[in-house]
Amino acid sequence: PAEQKAVIKEALDNSWCMHDGDTWYLVSSKWWRKWMEYVGYDRYAPSSQHPGPIDNSPILEDGALQTSLSESLDYQLLPPSAWSSLTSWYGVDPETVIARKVVSASASGATKVVEVYPYRLQVVTDVTSKQGKWVEISRRATMGEAKKLFCEAFDIEPNNARVWDLVNMKKYALVKDTEIIEDARIYDQQWVLLEQKNADGSWPAQEKDDDDVITSYSGSSSWGNDRGAPELPMAVGLTNLGNTCFMNSGLQCLAHTYPLTNFFVSGAFESDLNTDNPLGTKGELATEYGKLMQQYCSNQYRVIAPRDFKYCLSRHAEQFAGYNQHDSQELLAYLLDRLHEDLNRVRKRPYVETTESNGRDDAIVAQEAWSGYLLRNQSVVVDHFQGQYRSTVTCPECPKVSVTFDPFMYLTLPLPTASDRVLKVHVVFTDGRPRTVYAVKVLKRGSIKDLKIAASALCGVPADRFAAADVYSHTVYALYEDTKPLDCVRDEDITFLYELEAALFEEEEGVTSTVTASVTSTGSTSSSSAHGTQVATNCLASMSVSDGKARHGNGNQRHYSMEEDGVHHSASSPLVVVKKQKVTPEHESASSSSA
Repeated sequence: PAEQKAVIKEALDNSWCMHDGDTWYLVSSKWWRKWMEYVGYDRYAPSSQHPGPIDNSPILEDGALQTSLSESLDYQLLPPSAWSSLTSWYGVDPETVIARKVVSASASGATKVVEVYPYRLQVVTDVTSKQGKWVEISRRATMGEAKKLFCEAFDIEPNNARVWDLVNMKKYALVKDTEIIEDARIYDQQWVLLEQKNADGSWPAQEKDDDDVITSYSGSSSWGNDRGAPELPMAVGLTNLGNTCFMNSGLQCLAHTYPLTNFFVSGAFESDLNTDNPLGTKGELATEYGKLMQQYCSNQYRVIAPRDFKYCLSRHAEQFAGYNQHDSQELLAYLLDRLHEDLNRVRKRPYVETTESNGRDDAIVAQEAWSGYLLRNQSVVVDHFQGQYRSTVTCPECPKVSVTFDPFMYLTLPLPTASDRVLKVHVVFTDGRPRTVYAVKVLKRGSIKDLKIAASALCGVPADRFAAADVYSHTVYALYEDTKPLDCVRDEDITFLYELEAALFEEEEGVTSTVTASVTSTGSTSSSSAHGTQVATNCLASMSVSDGKARHGNGNQRHYSMEEDGVHHSASSPLVVVKKQKVTPEHESASSSSA
């Protein structure tokens, strides 16, 4: 394990350099955590629990990657070298391998990302069609490459076909073969038309009543998905273009900041455009924002898709390129700053010294500082969004106190976070009571032992008589040690607490005992000791699951089963085996060496 840990750490440390076309691999976080525990990686202490073959079943559904998964929480991205090493050590079912390509996240190519979710486009050959064929392709592929795949799906000759962007199942724009899909404003999950030539070699005639058709996206404006007057003025929706809710929420806030919106809708912003400011976007972002607000307030749309604005934003802010989730506050901060620079009325900025108080009245110092700031910064954003705060610095060596007034546009404040969390646990009893689900409040930074203590207070079973298990896909996946941190247990995990027989904890005079629970399954065994040292074992009880009530079996076996909540363990499922080991005084020294 120590050697494996070193090999993978080196591979991950050297994975920062990505190139277009590189293949990376996804591995389920559930299996990845088991491996980290096994080798003692990162903050985990080494464990004897072998992780078994690489298991991606938790993140697959019908053989495909589940949607809306998050990196680290649901899966781990591995470079080729790390994946190759892990598969040689542990093996993997070829049907569950999830490989993804590295692509450029922006037109400049400076930012590389692993494209975990390639585009899925719904392709139709007729705008009256109710259902098309889904085609998966990289967002950085050309439309020519996409058209080739579309034609293969419909058995059409590529030279006899062209691709249209559709809006409300109407032709909106003819897309060129040389355009990159993402740059052509084609978005994930959208509809596209694969239009085929007529028998005489001509293209189908364009609908006469469609005024929205354009032959390219150059110079086009954002379009509305749903034409018609909104029910209330400015009650206009913004289409989610793919994880762009962070952007839409920020835009909605600014749209309803009326002094700013009126400034753009009236067209007054055009006279303030500063195309020479190196800190701005040459007026491009302000222009696109102005177009968007004019459409927003035109009373002609119920829903607008801010495609052109998103495209412009991605070109100038690579951190917002692609379709990952982002923070709304970060978007607002960037947008307001760039709008200010694009609309800054000061063309040549003079040098201005910092204003110190030197014991003068705050009102005088504040006015001097603000006047100096306006010598370099004047815009509609400064007029409505910026102010000053008083900053005091005291020297620890002498009585010197410095008071300055600094400009701000927003104040970030930490949100208080709860120190506890609620976990759902399934408790299986030995006294005939049905299996019961408890909502248990525990500390976020607690351990499995804390979970047992909290559950004990609710159900009356002593905490040390619980065996904690992680159940996945109707199977006992692993047992939890008391010291395991609770942050390794996700809210969606299914956690079971099995009550152990009281007889297991009865001590004989002059004898030290230990109680051990383990999962028996093909290829691996995990165990969790209540206390003591293991020498000899006498199997006193075993648990499988069937109907939620305890049943007495033959000899020392006791069987449990559960069918509530759709959980069922078949006879072939792994067993939770509980063992008691006895250690006599004369064997204590031998036990410690053989444990």
